[in-house]
Amino acid sequence: MPVPVSPSNGKDSATGDRPAGEVASRPTFGLLRPEDGTVVPLPAGTKYEDFLAWISARRGPGFGINAVTLTGQPDGGGRAEFDAEIIVVVHRDDEWVRVPLGFTEATLIGVEHSGTGLASYESFAKDVGYTWSLQGRGEHRLQLKLLVPLSERSGETRLALTTPSNAATTHLSLKLPSDPSVVANGGVVRSTFSAEQQTTVEWVGPGGRVDLGWRPQIAAAQPADLAASTVIVPSVTGKNVQLRAVQKITPSRGQVSSIRTLLPAGFSLEGVTGALYRTYSEDLSENGRIVTVQLSEATGSTFELTYRVNTSLPSGGTFIIEGFSLPDVPPESQSGRVQFERSTGYSITPIDGAEGVQRIEMLEPMPAAVSSAFAFSAQPFRLTVKAEPIPPSFAVTPTLEFHVLPDRLDLDGEFAVEVRKGELREVRLNWPASEWSVSPIRAGPVQEFPRTMDAAAAIEIGVPTTVSSFTVPIRASRPRDDVSDQTTVPIPKLEGTNRQKAEVVSNDAIIDLRFPTNLVVNVTASGEALKPLEDLSKVPSIAEPTDERRMLLIAPANATELVFGVKRLDRQVSASTSVSIQPRGENLHVEERIDYEILYEPSSSLQLMVPESLLTQGLVFFDGAHQPLKATIGERSDGLARVLVDLGAAVLGSFSVTTRFDLTRSVPIGESGQMNLPIVLPVETQSGASLRIAPLRKHVVRVVDPDWILLQSTDQDVQELWVASTPSHSIGIQLEPKSQDDTSSPVVSKMLQRSLVRRDGSVVTYADFRFDRVPRSVAVRFPQGLKPDSISWRGKSLSPTLFADEGDALAELDLEGGSGPPVLAVAYRQTGEPTGLADARSLQTVRLDDGIVRETLWQLALPESQHLFVEPADYEPRFRWGLGGNLLSTRRPAEKIGAWFGSDVPSPSPEFDIGRHYEFMRAGGPKPFTFSSISRSLVVLIGAGTAILVGYAFANGLIVHRRRALVAVGLAILLTWAFFPNQVQIFLPPAAFGLSLVTVAAVVEWLLQRRQDRLSASVPSAVDFVTILPGDGSHSNAPSAIGSEEPTVVRTTRPAEPVGSNHGQ
Repeated sequence: MPVPVSPSNGKDSATGDRPAGEVASRPTFGLLRPEDGTVVPLPAGTKYEDFLAWISARRGPGFGINAVTLTGQPDGGGRAEFDAEIIVVVHRDDEWVRVPLGFTEATLIGVEHSGTGLASYESFAKDVGYTWSLQGRGEHRLQLKLLVPLSERSGETRLALTTPSNAATTHLSLKLPSDPSVVANGGVVRSTFSAEQQTTVEWVGPGGRVDLGWRPQIAAAQPADLAASTVIVPSVTGKNVQLRAVQKITPSRGQVSSIRTLLPAGFSLEGVTGALYRTYSEDLSENGRIVTVQLSEATGSTFELTYRVNTSLPSGGTFIIEGFSLPDVPPESQSGRVQFERSTGYSITPIDGAEGVQRIEMLEPMPAAVSSAFAFSAQPFRLTVKAEPIPPSFAVTPTLEFHVLPDRLDLDGEFAVEVRKGELREVRLNWPASEWSVSPIRAGPVQEFPRTMDAAAAIEIGVPTTVSSFTVPIRASRPRDDVSDQTTVPIPKLEGTNRQKAEVVSNDAIIDLRFPTNLVVNVTASGEALKPLEDLSKVPSIAEPTDERRMLLIAPANATELVFGVKRLDRQVSASTSVSIQPRGENLHVEERIDYEILYEPSSSLQLMVPESLLTQGLVFFDGAHQPLKATIGERSDGLARVLVDLGAAVLGSFSVTTRFDLTRSVPIGESGQMNLPIVLPVETQSGASLRIAPLRKHVVRVVDPDWILLQSTDQDVQELWVASTPSHSIGIQLEPKSQDDTSSPVVSKMLQRSLVRRDGSVVTYADFRFDRVPRSVAVRFPQGLKPDSISWRGKSLSPTLFADEGDALAELDLEGGSGPPVLAVAYRQTGEPTGLADARSLQTVRLDDGIVRETLWQLALPESQHLFVEPADYEPRFRWGLGGNLLSTRRPAEKIGAWFGSDVPSPSPEFDIGRHYEFMRAGGPKPFTFSSISRSLVVLIGAGTAILVGYAFANGLIVHRRRALVAVGLAILLTWAFFPNQVQIFLPPAAFGLSLVTVAAVVEWLLQRRQDRLSASVPSAVDFVTILPGDGSHSNAPSAIGSEEPTVVRTTRPAEPVGSNHGQ
């Protein structure tokens, strides 16, 4: 048995000599030798499950099934009842062994067990069927009674049953009524017909699956009951002869389920088809090969069968057409004809030796492909014919693509071949290509050819004989002398071979000429220039390449060679520079783009002259896709540096290089002065430069360099455009401060601020500027602590870059484009302390850095639990107080915000519509919004609590002079309201609520007291009860204390009786 073995020579890993803290290694397993008690370790990594599997494999299978026997018959109700006996041999002594039996289709109706040991039903599953558990070594017999369903389709009954797959043999015996036709898939079937008009079907095979089918035998029609009409069509393809026979069989009475047909001598059957075809078999008789066709169902109507047979074409081309006779049908009942169809490969003609056939005139409608026909009125017949190949004829249209390069000439073409008649087996590409390197050529599934050939060599190409059209591609290349201006190229010709002569119709060749833009190419044939191709549909449509030119020409069919005249052009480079200046904070942002036009020869690098003052800014150059380009600084002289820009690839045509840098404004704000604008210029030919200057916020910019001319001059809201033909590397510009009444300043007629204060203390503000005069650009200033969320102009989102300016953040916005109301929307946020019992806040605001705001409306949204306590000092409220659903609330004015703003103002967010809203206005631009708020809990506590205390004091007489005190309290409230009306209005609703509570309590107390007084007057109270004690009865006793031994009653003094009264009478 396996035992765990420690890695350290069998010592216990838990108690051995392992040092403290060392983790025990995982034990392995070993085998114990009984003779000496030593342990043999198993290989490292051996699992216990592996050991069990090894033991099981050595023991062999737990059981075997020697035989399965099934005996049964149909019960007439769509099922068959079987008695099954399974002989199982168990190879274990005291173990339960699971035995899967199968029979997944069957229903178990009875079971018996015999043999050694025990048996127990275990389970049924759809995939494995019934499973038994057996115990005891030896033979076990299971007798089962099974019901198996039968299926019927097209008159055939089928039995399908899954038996134990590992059974050595399976024997099934099935009794069927009458003498049916039986078909089995697999196994061996034997049918025995008994005198009791029953058939016993016995099936023997291996375990697994039994599949039987049977149908009633139908009496076959007698020979005289059938008539057959056969149409035979011969054809020759390559070296094979094929006969297609369409046989139409008509029973005159009875039904037929099979047909026997005699095949033509020397032909092999390819296959049989037909609507009622099921299977066929071939037998050899003394008259030749006979094929027996089984129909899918017996029929008494006309049906068709199609036979295809073939044989090799004899060397002389002569073969005999005969056969397709039915041995069971009289010869005079078999007629038909032989039809010869037109063929592009062979002509088939009858020769002497025809028997039983005669040529017929094709008076009845025939297919257009039928050239002649012969009829026979009875079988057998014999027709000798000869097949002769038709000389092939084909048309070829070459399409030759020549790619002319400075050092070589590439050819990539194809020959479109259309076979017009005959059977074309091979063609030859006649092309003395001594100086060409030819790639492998294919025309369908044909062989490849070597890349190089001798001058007189030709390429022979095999062609599939079954195709009527195909293409022969060709690809080759040859060197070209760059110095020579002429190259003569023989035109490849496609023609027949010496082994197979063919008539060739050559069409004009399409010449697809391509060459780089730095070459000028003309092509002639026989001294004349080629004409351009007018029908462009003959070539595939492709996009014109940008780095090469394309010409489509026509070469006459009789031309034998092409002469290419090639002239090379030198590279030409032109460049133009465009510079734009935009304000960026207190700096000038300069963006320069150099547009190149490279002609004739591509270039992979460009040279620029860069002022050394720009090199310190880490200048980066970008291509047209805004990808950075590698730049290398070269020699320096006169304050300029030569920079080599690597384009990454050879470029031909239009290309642009862009660079950006910030220029510190050397003229202070509010002052005038000049400064120099350095620019980058190309080393190549400069075709001109342009300078665009956007309006600055604090300055008016003019170019004072005499090389520059003002081309466009309007007001300062539009960029100025300056041009120069020969610019220098530095542009002199003059900066003048703007006047205070400069009409270029933007004007905002309405500014709407909507601030949402959240419980966590954060504030989100949505600012909308409605412009009366829209500038080209505007600067928005964000004071310290404000973080912009989004900016949009006319509904279009903007993504400006923020610049630091005097501790604030400045965003330069381009207001060009867009449609809709001229509204600039800015959303920003600021942080703060969470809301508490009382808060004081100051909201900062964005503002235009250079603009006029005529009117500002600020809408404040507080959480539902907060009240505005102290209003902002620089704003006028645009609301009034009134009773609402929540005590006292604000009432907005009748004029909607949209009407005031001049356009629809949608809610910035659903969260903004919840809570308390307050609106304030001021003339001019916005100022910081400072206010205080108080929580609703504190309002209720102060208002209601004060009212309850004062009311309680008045109601319970704690105040001596009530009227005077009441007047004093009223005067105090009025005086406070006069100085702090908003604050008093906040506390009035909870105070009124507190007074109502006090009033209700006082009324309830008064009602209860009154009710108690009425009860006291009509009903004696407990103190009125008197207990008369033994003693003197002539006068009352004073109340006595209640001791522990006295009754628990209250004794009161009895009123004195009048003198002279008789007490007790």
